[in-house]
Amino acid sequence: MRRIFILSKRFEDSADWTQATFEMLDIRAAATTCGIDVVPVGPQGVEVVARQAQAPHVYLSGIESSPADGLIVRGMSGPHYEIAGIATRAMSSQGSFCLDPADRFANGSGSKASTTIERSCSGVGSDSIVLSRRSERIDEKHLAILMKRCGLSFPLIAKPADGRQGDGVEAVHTLDELSTVLSNLRSDDYIIQPLENFVREYRVMTLRGECLGVALKTRVGGSVTANASAGASFAGVSDDERLRVSQIALEMAPHTGLAGLDIGVTTEDRWILIEANSAPQWNSFAVATGVNVAAAVIDLFSSFRSSSDGESRRTRQ
Repeated sequence: MRRIFILSKRFEDSADWTQATFEMLDIRAAATTCGIDVVPVGPQGVEVVARQAQAPHVYLSGIESSPADGLIVRGMSGPHYEIAGIATRAMSSQGSFCLDPADRFANGSGSKASTTIERSCSGVGSDSIVLSRRSERIDEKHLAILMKRCGLSFPLIAKPADGRQGDGVEAVHTLDELSTVLSNLRSDDYIIQPLENFVREYRVMTLRGECLGVALKTRVGGSVTANASAGASFAGVSDDERLRVSQIALEMAPHTGLAGLDIGVTTEDRWILIEANSAPQWNSFAVATGVNVAAAVIDLFSSFRSSSDGESRRTRQ
């Protein structure tokens, strides 16, 4: 039987489906209709045996994986990033399907801070300051110096580098307020950016560099972010708008796995890549667009297996 393993820290205490998110259950349902078994795996369930000049043997929740299997990583961050990278590299080397490339996990827990800097420097992201909580220089005087160096002025947003779904994002309007917010954030690293005035915001879902769909996002009154978890509404767009926005998004962030790209256009007609989510949620997106993300992932797995099986037959011949 073909299998897909879903590796997530949600299964750290118990590898059962009661801990699963909507997206995990959606993938399971789509896989089941295709006769594919889906197995939940926590980070503690990853074991790799490597011998010289041989493909590694990978055991997930006690099950030895094979080249016919697949791996999907969801919700692994911080110290779990390393084990996610190990599992992805090992399964890739044995010829298994991995939804995300191993280099997604190369930067460890600082990946969001690193990608924020990369986006700013490449001109597709907002101007940003990344500051370590471990720094002793987060007083108002030093913050003012950093803002001047970056050309930032109020209003700003401050957010934790390890935040998820808009959690912990705060709007600030004074140095005193900024200093207080940074002191209260529960994160090792902070990100400070302008509070952009977006005319329109979008979620663009991509898979292996191709657009699955585009949704228009609308914030609820007073919210800093246009996240579904913060009450934002999602709506479909016209075919012309979908084509235009998807082209802009893919130019900003060509992505080799599954990604939810959040982009916006400002009052100055400047396009900004807000976030590139490697483990995106898609419930609200799917309702708005009618796009079956889970089915697209399973179709990709099935086509990968078909091409791999064909190559194996040609090699034997």
